[in-house]
Amino acid sequence: MVSKASIRLSRWKRLVLKISTSLVLSFVLLEGMLRVLLFTSNPALAQLAGPLRQPGLFAHHSSEDWWKLHHRLRRTQSSRSPRTWAAPDSKLGWVTASSIAPGTYAHRMERWEHVFAGRRPVLLFGDSFARCMGERGECFEGLMQRSGLGRRFVLVNYGTNGYGFDQTCLLAQAAVGRWLAHDPIVILSVFVDDDLKRTELRLRDWPKPYYRVRAPDRLELVPP
Repeated sequence: MVSKASIRLSRWKRLVLKISTSLVLSFVLLEGMLRVLLFTSNPALAQLAGPLRQPGLFAHHSSEDWWKLHHRLRRTQSSRSPRTWAAPDSKLGWVTASSIAPGTYAHRMERWEHVFAGRRPVLLFGDSFARCMGERGECFEGLMQRSGLGRRFVLVNYGTNGYGFDQTCLLAQAAVGRWLAHDPIVILSVFVDDDLKRTELRLRDWPKPYYRVRAPDRLELVPP
């Protein structure tokens, strides 16, 4: 004989199961709707979801997930203009297109012999802080030119937007040899708040090199 307590317990179990199932299905449905709104190529839906299509709502700006979302959403928003300031590079991920040649890492200033006129080159490597986002005359090369040191030195700016300190070091290793005949001074710039964290990323503006631990005392460089 089944007791009333057992019947009540069985009813509660069924109720809990129904509620749990409904909640799971609701979350799955909401997740599916969110993904459709985020990644649809339908113009009407994309406009409707505009405020949601921000990577920062779902991932921290310094994380790989943020950059994956950034690239995925940019592909679904045809109005976004492509990045033209950089050129892809098989070793470093990308370089500054206006001044650095991918693969060889020749700097445009190498062709300007009259600029040196016996002055010693100062090679500056780093991220956008080194590159400078303002007018070129107000950046480090312009400041050097107008300073008292401008008669003896000329600054060659290898700064590249978005670089981690790993890419900064790799570019310096690849490019310094081109300048050895000029006895260059080499400066590695690091923006501690961002550049060290970027060494962990495998993707940013493009796929990038990264290091992984192979032993307690050894790192392995993985190309992009």
